[in-house]
Amino acid sequence: MDDRKYNILLVNHVWFKQELIDLGHNVITSGWLNCGYDIVFPWRCPSTKLIEKIPDGINIDCLIYYDDSGLPSISDIENLPFKKIFYSVDTHHHIDWHKEFARLFEVVLLAQKSFINDFKLEHLSEKVNWFPPWPTINIEPSEIRTIDVSFRGTMDEGLHPGRKNFLEYCSNYVNLDFGQGDYVEVYSKSKIVINEAVRGDLNFRVFEAIMSGALLLNPRINNGLEDIFQDGTHYVAYSDGDAENAISLIKYYLENEEERLRIANCGREKLLAEHTSIKRALKLNEYIHTAINSKETVNKKVSISMHSSILRYLWLFTRKYGRQNMMPHLLQAILDLQTQIISKNVDFSDTQSCREVSILIIDSLLNDILDTNSYLQWLENLKNSEANLLICSQLYQAFSTESELLDHETKISLNEVFSNNRKNFIDGLLSLPN
Repeated sequence: MDDRKYNILLVNHVWFKQELIDLGHNVITSGWLNCGYDIVFPWRCPSTKLIEKIPDGINIDCLIYYDDSGLPSISDIENLPFKKIFYSVDTHHHIDWHKEFARLFEVVLLAQKSFINDFKLEHLSEKVNWFPPWPTINIEPSEIRTIDVSFRGTMDEGLHPGRKNFLEYCSNYVNLDFGQGDYVEVYSKSKIVINEAVRGDLNFRVFEAIMSGALLLNPRINNGLEDIFQDGTHYVAYSDGDAENAISLIKYYLENEEERLRIANCGREKLLAEHTSIKRALKLNEYIHTAINSKETVNKKVSISMHSSILRYLWLFTRKYGRQNMMPHLLQAILDLQTQIISKNVDFSDTQSCREVSILIIDSLLNDILDTNSYLQWLENLKNSEANLLICSQLYQAFSTESELLDHETKISLNEVFSNNRKNFIDGLLSLPN
């Protein structure tokens, strides 16, 4: 086994920090939220600024980019001169841009096994590996369990449609303690922890529940769960979305304590033997050596479809937050990305994505005109760059001929507001260098 020690940069999470240190590596943590990271950087941080924040004398050997279910926190990660690993957790939410983002890394790890074939279709099979979740913290079982059944997790209907209704329905028939917040004490005192998956995801809650010593009641999913734990031996499966089935099983296992404890104990024993953080860290250590020793030339040409997906998410957030405090920050991120699209090495072969980018840029600039007028600075920046005229012509076409593809609110903006700024905007586009 390769036992060389490296300088490792973790991005977005501190997962495996101590385990990698114990294996002899020097580990630096980083992220855009001030959560005790060694390095705190602004969201959508350029690679040059991140490099400036790395302590003098330390040459990073490998960067591990942990998916935080948000857009890339580093705006041009392809330009970082390190070997890189991408851990995609919420692939089920972000498959459209994750499979494009994955091209920029030497090694790609997926928490969701069912998406491996999607990455293989993108000719990434040689670098993609299944890396299941694990219990991120230790949970010791309580000697006395006073909670019949519990659930802790996000209740946002926009993110998890149907979850709240499912749990509320179950709570009418069993003593179910559910909500958001700290789960460690609740799970350790629970007889049963019910899980609710999103699009069949294998989530961290599976491992947290089993580690707590509670009986895990999990939806029946085809996402690698049966490769790790077996229904009826280590946990109990219910039909996904079937509240009546879940209620029936909860009642049965509350009444049959011996059987419940047997399954819960078997699950915890298997987890402690095979699925702890140190077990995962040892596997991650192998992937670190694989990434560093990789001779593959990683593609640094970012596809327009990836930019299109990222821009779409930014656009949706901008629409959601409207005139609230986040608006200027989101608009700045959009404008920065638009500059990146036009002035950098981007593959424009996907004409549908080009058109979508054009429409989203138009709509974003409409919002910007109403708020900060920084679009004028954006146009000025483009004049001083080697602009790609293809995307500029797409912008012009989107404004001129494809406004029917925009929503009603945007049409009103086009007709009533943007007309006053039309000349400035179009003149700006047409004045870009040929």
